[in-house]
Amino acid sequence: MVTRLWPYRTPELWTQLPLPRLFGDEDDVGDAGRWSFAIVTVERTGRVTLPAVARTAIEGRVMLRLSSRGEVALLRSGGGGRSGAVDGRGRVVVPCWLRDAADPEGCLLVGTCTGHDGEPVVLFAPLRLLWGFADAMVGVR
Repeated sequence: MVTRLWPYRTPELWTQLPLPRLFGDEDDVGDAGRWSFAIVTVERTGRVTLPAVARTAIEGRVMLRLSSRGEVALLRSGGGGRSGAVDGRGRVVVPCWLRDAADPEGCLLVGTCTGHDGEPVVLFAPLRLLWGFADAMVGVR
C-alpha cells in the first residue's frame, strides 16, 4: 500500500530558481538562458499548476504527450508517451509514481526549455534530484 502525503500549501505559489551555469563560455551548449526552473506544489487531485513560462511555451499546442525518462517526466508536443492535457487554468495531471516520489510537502521541480527541434519541453522531477545537485556543487557528496 502506497501512502501519500498531501500538501497543505496553495499550488499557485512557486519560486524561480537561478541555477549556476555548469559550462564555460567556450563550450557549445546553446543558449545560456534556455532553461527556466520553478518549484510547484502537487494538488490533492494530482495536478500541478504550471509556471507562467511553461504555460506560455506550450500555449496553443493541440497534442501534448507525457513520457518518462528515469526519475523525470517530460511533457512535449508529439513523440511517445500518453496524451497529456493542460486545462484552462494551466494545470496538468502528473503521473502517480511521480506524485509518490515528491517530497513530504508534495513539491516538484519543473523545468521548461526549447528542445533541439524548436518545440517546448516541460520537465517534472522530484526535488531530491535538486538536493543531490546542490550537494555536489558545494562538495558535500
